[in-house]
Amino acid sequence: MVPDADELVLFDGSRVVGDTFIFEPASGEAKLGWLYAVAETEKMDYAGKEIVDTVVQSLQREYYRDPARGVLASFESALHQANLILHDLVEQGVREWMGSFHVSVAALAEANKHVGENNEVPHMTLHVSTAGEGIVLLSRAQKLTLLSVGMSHSPILDPLRTFSSVASGLVNERDVIFIGTSNFDQVYRSDDLVRFVADQSAETIAMQLRQLFEDQKRPLPVAVVVIAMSPDQTGGQRRTVSAMTNRQPISVGAGLSPRKPLIISRSIGKKVILLIGRLAVYAGKQTKQVIWPYVKEGSRRSGKALFNVSKTAGRSVQSLKNKNFNKNSLGRETGSKGKWLTMRSAGWKVVASNLLRAIIVSVRKLPRSSKIFGVTAVLLTILLGISVVLLQQKRTADEQIQQASEFLHEARTKKEAAETALIYDNRDQARTLLADAKQLIDRVQLSGLYREQVAELAAGITAVQDRLDKVTRVAQEETTIVGDLGTVITNQAPTKIFYVNGALYSFDAASNVIVRVGENGAVEKVSKNTSGIGFFTVGSTQEADKNLVLATDEPGLAIYDIKTEVLQKQEVQMPSEQSVVVAVATFGNRVYLYDSAMGNIYGYSKTLRGYSGGNPWVTSTTFPRNNVIDMGVDGYVYTLHSDGVIRKLLKGEEVDFEMEQVEPKVSDQASLEINENLRHIYVLDPVNKRVVIWDTVGHLMRQVFLGEESNVKDIAVSEDELKLYVLDGTKILVISLEE
Repeated sequence: MVPDADELVLFDGSRVVGDTFIFEPASGEAKLGWLYAVAETEKMDYAGKEIVDTVVQSLQREYYRDPARGVLASFESALHQANLILHDLVEQGVREWMGSFHVSVAALAEANKHVGENNEVPHMTLHVSTAGEGIVLLSRAQKLTLLSVGMSHSPILDPLRTFSSVASGLVNERDVIFIGTSNFDQVYRSDDLVRFVADQSAETIAMQLRQLFEDQKRPLPVAVVVIAMSPDQTGGQRRTVSAMTNRQPISVGAGLSPRKPLIISRSIGKKVILLIGRLAVYAGKQTKQVIWPYVKEGSRRSGKALFNVSKTAGRSVQSLKNKNFNKNSLGRETGSKGKWLTMRSAGWKVVASNLLRAIIVSVRKLPRSSKIFGVTAVLLTILLGISVVLLQQKRTADEQIQQASEFLHEARTKKEAAETALIYDNRDQARTLLADAKQLIDRVQLSGLYREQVAELAAGITAVQDRLDKVTRVAQEETTIVGDLGTVITNQAPTKIFYVNGALYSFDAASNVIVRVGENGAVEKVSKNTSGIGFFTVGSTQEADKNLVLATDEPGLAIYDIKTEVLQKQEVQMPSEQSVVVAVATFGNRVYLYDSAMGNIYGYSKTLRGYSGGNPWVTSTTFPRNNVIDMGVDGYVYTLHSDGVIRKLLKGEEVDFEMEQVEPKVSDQASLEINENLRHIYVLDPVNKRVVIWDTVGHLMRQVFLGEESNVKDIAVSEDELKLYVLDGTKILVISLEE
């Protein structure tokens, strides 16, 4: 069995540079077998190609340097040398490659023969490692396996751990290995790869991959080495394509100097900074050795001339002051103070003008060499100042990049630790780790660095947080519009919906008209305008009789009979004339009202003309009665409070009930849905755009996130609890609750 290898490089017209590399063992190196590499990075003013070539050369030279070490030891030593090369690169200040460096490396060598029941089956050992988002795939028996999963991450945060993991295993005849760049799995689907490898040579597979790439017209750059494990008799058809394949064996103990610094092509700005620095150093030496003696001599002569000029100017000034004093003495005696100050100011201007003129004259008298040296010194000083500022900015930028890299690495580590904690159901630890990871991500975002990696990691943290909080995010394509109430209710936007007897109902708060939405989406009025009963505010379904029980603002109650489509006012004695009914719930033929004005729940029993009773139902002295915002009944009475807490009562007394907490907590604008037909508690939290679902003992079952753009007013649930109906604006949407 021998490897049949071919390559495919499709990088034309992209900002990415890279190549594929196939190395055959030379004489004396057969024990180490074949070495393969696929690499890509950004062009970076052509420095990217130098980085790729240098790293791969170091891998090749170190791997084949000492065949006596064995395959795995040589492979790990080669990866270590590549890490050292990249570390030296960072020490030189070249960090741009760290966010786009993707390499896959594989070593393939003969292994001992394994004896089967009938004959000997040859095997080969495969060792693989990746950097960044490099990809290695193995196709065996119509199945495709990703060998490089979890081996490396992008961006590179620590160059000494660029290649940090090695995966090893055996390959068999007719196995096919794909060693590809970061976009390989995006360009080619798994089923296409499995279809291509069926008893095909590497050359044929590569040709099919090229054809598929051209047919798809994919803009993503991609490169791959295809290795087909062929039986010995086909070994003559094996192709190895590489500019570095034909080489002489490397003698053991040769001085390789693998860590020789790279010569990196720099941009014009970097070249200018480097040139200014060198000029500053050279100018300093020349000034000290050659120019400084002349400057001293010129300065001595200039100082002498300046002293003479200053002396002459001083005499002139004194003479001028005396003249001014004589001319203005009379003015001072008569109190002409303003004129004296004006003349005094004019005198100082003359002094300054004479002094400037004297300096100019003295400079003109300087020797020509002194003038040239002075101008040169000024220019060099300016250039030196600019260089210092630019270097300081570069140092600050490097520190920011290093700090952002560390934060990003730490955030990724905490996110992975949170995933592990979830596996062991350690939810508190996972929550703490995710909170820390979010803080680190926020700090990296403020720097404006690693934007793509930050966005990817933030999405990963959100996904883990969703698993922790049992969140399901509803995409727009996962919702269906049942009907639009706005086609019938035009005066005032609807705020309530009810599901009963297989249909959805609502009401027009301005006219009390009942509206039905059928299963076919038809929206129609099913009652007429009313008078003398007040306007509907809240309501509930009465499952036993298939009715709607509606509270009015008079206050009072009305019932809409779904079977007869008759709306009737009910006789009921409210707790007081100032009663404000905030919530209505039913159980069997009983109705429960929460009156916020009285701060209690009142229970009523059905009679022929209405409801009787109305005694205060809550007897507990510790129950918070004044902050109830909604309630429901399934035998127990559940109350939702403005602090987001749900409480459970039986016969007027609170029973032990503890909800599993959610973050953020339920808002004070939430509503509750629970009745005798439902096995779960549904809470609509419109502020946080979600529906939270608990079971009736308080365990969190699910959170349905409805989207930031949603305008949710109310919800209803089908009797089988497989459909969630959402009133979004005036439209009613349906969302499947099936797992």
